[in-house]
Amino acid sequence: MFRSALSRVTPLLRLSPPSLPSLKFNLHTSRIPSHRFSTAVIRLKEVPAVEPLGSPLTKFQSKIAIGFTCKPCGQRTQRLISRSSYTKGVVLIRCAGCKNIHLIADHLGWYKHLTGENKTIEQILAEKGESTESKIAMPKRATMSEEPVWELASDKTFKKRLINRGTGLSCPRDGSVCKIRIQALGETFPETLLSRSINLGNKLKEFQEIVIGENDTELDHMLDKILEHMRLRETSDFRFQINRHERISLAREKEVPEFLTMEIRIELLSFTEVPEVWELNPAQLVDAGQHHKDKGVEWFNSGNYVYALRRFTKAVRCLIVIDKEMLEKLAKENADAAVLFREYCTLLANVYTNIAAVQLKVPNYVSVIDICTKALAYQSNNVKALYRRGVAYARSGQNHLARTDLEDALKLAPHDPVVQNELRLLK
Repeated sequence: MFRSALSRVTPLLRLSPPSLPSLKFNLHTSRIPSHRFSTAVIRLKEVPAVEPLGSPLTKFQSKIAIGFTCKPCGQRTQRLISRSSYTKGVVLIRCAGCKNIHLIADHLGWYKHLTGENKTIEQILAEKGESTESKIAMPKRATMSEEPVWELASDKTFKKRLINRGTGLSCPRDGSVCKIRIQALGETFPETLLSRSINLGNKLKEFQEIVIGENDTELDHMLDKILEHMRLRETSDFRFQINRHERISLAREKEVPEFLTMEIRIELLSFTEVPEVWELNPAQLVDAGQHHKDKGVEWFNSGNYVYALRRFTKAVRCLIVIDKEMLEKLAKENADAAVLFREYCTLLANVYTNIAAVQLKVPNYVSVIDICTKALAYQSNNVKALYRRGVAYARSGQNHLARTDLEDALKLAPHDPVVQNELRLLK
């Protein structure tokens, strides 16, 4: 079948596999001013990295925080750099203001014609009679009495305290099956975890098996995000806040919601490697989009519009990476590809109209109009898209546009009582 054949060809995706970044510049045109720092404004301070005893990664984990003021533009720039690079390699930092490249360290002699025998910015400035504020120390090794440090996640949604460093470089991602041990800490009770999570079942067993992305409560959503930041056999503590009362409506709340602070310890025992989205072929992406769409419809029918929107959004993320033009071109040459192309267009249009149905509940008429217009770009005869855009036009006072959409919807579904009633109200 065409679906199985597609798994053996290059995926038709808009996204390309990520490549390692490369640093390219012309030594004759790039400006690497080793003399453009103001006196006594460059500060180097090591960011302590407390490692487990005996960790083979200890010597690689130390970071140095560097801050300097660029003389040409006066812009203050701050960066975290590897201590190993500063003491053994080459460090170049681009000014956040004028975009000039500043040479910080050169232990390989690449820019010896600029620095002479000096290898670091401290030595360069010292030769010119200028000074720096430097607080650089050797990496700390953890002792049994030292407490691990809480660190804020990059998106600031939770704090993490590393207990045992994991192995490898990869982390779980959407679709990974993870085996974990989970423990409630502090004032967080196991009953609270169980009552707020679909993932954890009825009791905390020796280990839990969780599929990332396959559960939709607020706590499950947070657990997914946490696991995506862990490595194999890592143990860490996490502290975060969730709404005290589970939200199912998208309506704007007049009062600030109360939050419940939770603290848990997770040990990631194992997880399955799953392909990145750009590694999936169009047939697999359509299947994934259909799965999330069906889950979203279930939540919508039960009145939980927050979870429904979350699933519909996942479906869109699966489908929009397919290159429509390439698949359409292939559809003209292959009958099975033509079937898949029609399925793709219909599914994406239906997902968009489902999102519009959620937005009508808010209501957000501007968003409904925009989303239904996207749906009609994939399926021009979609009755629900025409009807919901017509309703949004009518509710926002654009009656002439509403009438056009509703009349077009009635032509496609002449016996639909909902469309007939809306036209009647419009007149």
